[in-house]
Amino acid sequence: MIAAEELARNTPHCFDIVTCMEMLEHVPDPAATVKACAELVKPGGHLFFSTLNRNPKSYLFAIIGAEYLLNLLPRGTHDYAKFIKPSELAAMCRTRH
Repeated sequence: MIAAEELARNTPHCFDIVTCMEMLEHVPDPAATVKACAELVKPGGHLFFSTLNRNPKSYLFAIIGAEYLLNLLPRGTHDYAKFIKPSELAAMCRTRH
């Protein structure tokens, strides 16, 4: 396994499509991961993100439902404070480094 940041350093602008699904809420620096994903995609390519929104519905379904009621995930898999609002993800995508 290789971190997105390291892959971006080694192979920038190599992919037509980059997806980052249900990962940002688990990394220490989501903005750095977003930046790395942007560096991986070729100019004119496509970049897709999916992450848990920091709202009551996501807390209910991801933590209470999936972790505690249904036992689909180990307890503690998610930290509500690390969930990312769409506005925060959009700001990360707009940031130029």
